[in-house]
Amino acid sequence: MLELWPLPVLAIYFILSASLLGRWMLQPVNETAGRLQAPRKFMLTDFAWLVLQLQLALGFSVSWIGPEQRVFLPILGFLMFAVTMLWLFGVGFLSRANVTQPLRRAIFTTILLPATLGVMMALPALVLMLGILETDFTNWGDLAIPLHEYNRWKVLLWIVTPLLPVLAWLLRQISFWVVSAQADEKLKGEPTRLKPT
Repeated sequence: MLELWPLPVLAIYFILSASLLGRWMLQPVNETAGRLQAPRKFMLTDFAWLVLQLQLALGFSVSWIGPEQRVFLPILGFLMFAVTMLWLFGVGFLSRANVTQPLRRAIFTTILLPATLGVMMALPALVLMLGILETDFTNWGDLAIPLHEYNRWKVLLWIVTPLLPVLAWLLRQISFWVVSAQADEKLKGEPTRLKPT
């Protein structure tokens, strides 16, 4: 079975499906940002959301890992770096799309962007896992033992996996909402065309 699922093929599948899924969910914001190309600008509330996310990363590290563990500092450092880079990416996106309303920027930074990242990683992985769990474990060699453990959760995976496309669609609708003000302003700025009589 491992010959049928070479690692390069799995890597290409995961990268391609995750990138296409993420692009689809963020397409409204991405298209608006590409069209307007507004300059990067920061708002005071953006830094408040960054501090909140950094606090969540710190709380996760303290609660689930513990400061006494040797891996605490490396994991905390990685989470801090990842949160900061994701925040910078989000602020750049919002700036180019000319989104200035604090609520829309907060929803994008704290909810839409992290949730999109989670869905685009989880959906391809769960689909792949369900496909593997339907195969004969004896063909997987040393991986048969952990696969038997994961097989206990197969029913839950079958319940959760179909919900992720629905969640992806909802995130796409939130993307439309984030840039809806820009669409309204564009319509208001267009001259009214008289219908020919």
